[in-house]
Amino acid sequence: MMCNFNSGCNIFIHFLVCFSFNVWITNGQRYNLTGSSEFAVLGEAFTWTCDMFVPPGYTSNAVKFFRDNKLCVVIANTNAACATQRDNCGYSYKCVSESMFSLTIPAENMTEYENGSKWRCDYVVNVAGNASPQIVLNIAIDVHNVSLIPSDKPLTISEHKLIEVLCEVNRNAFPAPLITWYLDSSIITAIEGSHETSITLVGNRTDNMKTLLCTASNMNKTVNASTTLNVEYPPIVNALSNQNTIEGGDLTVNCTATPGNPSATTFYWTKVDNQGFRQNGAILQLYNTQRTSSGTYRCTAENNYSNKEKGMHSQSMVIDVLYPPTVNALSRQDMIEGGNLSVDCLATPGNPSSTTFYWTKEDDPEFRQKGSIIQLYTIQRNSSGTFRCTAENLYYDEERGIHSQSMVVNVQYPPVVNVLSNQNIIEGGDLTVNCTATPGNPSATTFYWTKVNNPEFRQNGSTLQLYNTQRTSSGTYKCTAENIFMNGERGTDSQSFVASVRYTSDPGVAVVAGSVGGTITVIVIVIITVILVYRRYHSHSEQQKKDKNKIVTTNEDTSNYTTLEGHESRERNEYDKLEKSKATNRYADILSTENKEKNTVTYENLQRPVDAKVTEYYNLQNMDGECVFKISSKEPGGHFYENTFL
Repeated sequence: MMCNFNSGCNIFIHFLVCFSFNVWITNGQRYNLTGSSEFAVLGEAFTWTCDMFVPPGYTSNAVKFFRDNKLCVVIANTNAACATQRDNCGYSYKCVSESMFSLTIPAENMTEYENGSKWRCDYVVNVAGNASPQIVLNIAIDVHNVSLIPSDKPLTISEHKLIEVLCEVNRNAFPAPLITWYLDSSIITAIEGSHETSITLVGNRTDNMKTLLCTASNMNKTVNASTTLNVEYPPIVNALSNQNTIEGGDLTVNCTATPGNPSATTFYWTKVDNQGFRQNGAILQLYNTQRTSSGTYRCTAENNYSNKEKGMHSQSMVIDVLYPPTVNALSRQDMIEGGNLSVDCLATPGNPSSTTFYWTKEDDPEFRQKGSIIQLYTIQRNSSGTFRCTAENLYYDEERGIHSQSMVVNVQYPPVVNVLSNQNIIEGGDLTVNCTATPGNPSATTFYWTKVNNPEFRQNGSTLQLYNTQRTSSGTYKCTAENIFMNGERGTDSQSFVASVRYTSDPGVAVVAGSVGGTITVIVIVIITVILVYRRYHSHSEQQKKDKNKIVTTNEDTSNYTTLEGHESRERNEYDKLEKSKATNRYADILSTENKEKNTVTYENLQRPVDAKVTEYYNLQNMDGECVFKISSKEPGGHFYENTFL
């Protein structure tokens, strides 16, 4: 019998011997390699025979045998003598004829080691086309073991679940067997030429208790394996009706089911939108239902399968509880005065879901805005307060469901600086001005001072302090108060005042304070001295009256003057006449300047000499109509003196 090893061989159950192998002679091939049988048998000898031809141009009758591309032996037929050059492979060799040679695998070496080995024979000299095809040595083994994996009896499967079942045949079976699957008497599938095959079963309650069978056969011998299916399936819960209830009422619902496999059944209730809700048992009981009780409830019936899983089935129903909407929390609103506010009030709908909105203000009973959006334009500080959004729905019984949330509006505004008074100060003196403000929102306030037209001037703090003022210190000073809003912006307000520093005229204008200053000073002192003498001696001597017009001379170096202290008002009329004297009027125009201190009536000591540094002269009247003559002087060292005379 001829055997084509590339396309497969007929399958026989016994260890038969194929008389010869077919070898294709193409492309100049001149060699055939045949085996002593179609299949080798374990423990029995097997012989390969190589039929060769001497290629043209060569004279030697010799071949080489290869196992798995490894040289085993070289055999030559020379002068009727058979010569071999062995490679210690454990085989025997023979010159069958002049052009035929054989290699025998002894019985003791015919083991599974040889199964699948590849053989060929070549001419002793490598000449293209002078070699046999490579032949595979196969050992025939019959089917003797068939098993199912998993091997459970019965084989348990859950409904609608998939399970793969493997039918496995002994791996050394050759030729490969035909494997057939059956469910009871119905063929599922058949597969030829394989040592294992599998099928995937889907659990179906209609297949419960049916027999699953696998058969395997080769060389007319058949072996099988089987198991019984145990399909587990859950109970079936009967349909449930939707339930309506009023908030605060009680509700009871009973759940029933058709048993499954296994038949033992347990019940429990859950709520779709509340993972924490669970009631065991077939009866659902809800007491004092609330708005949160609305939703979808599910009754689940379950049984316990034997592979630690659960079979379950459920039905749902809707419980409708009437309740008001729920207003979402509102965030605090921090606004800057003058801005616009728009806030949308959102609410989770109640039942019924139709919702209306309106806004109120807690400290303003007249404030009301309809709609979900509150809008406040050009917001002012008095807009601060607590606003409330109310959402309501209408129940079927005409009652209203109401819910509200409050929102704090915090209007932020800057501090307000109090008005500042203008300030007059004599050059060289110190000036302190305190700036105050009505706090804004936030109330934390910082102050700083600047000077108009002097960008480099800045003093931090609420108190402006100028020491040893100079004429250049005159100008407009601005106090700024500020606070910091929530968004990082600054709220500011400011007030200004004018500081006037009084000082001596410049050297170029020395008419008053220069060379004339000393002369005027002497004249003023003479007049004052005359007045003093007149007052002192007027009531004692008529002679002194005759001398009242005498010129009283004084020494220019006189540095101390009689102290003028309180005098009785009985002689005031006499001095009123002096107020109108020509001498007084003559110098009043030169020496007097405006002074805001209109009520000065203080008499001070003349304690310092008058020098050329006199800075200002004042001639004014007090509230009693008396003439007041005031001298203000400043020494080169910076000392300031002020003398006042009636």
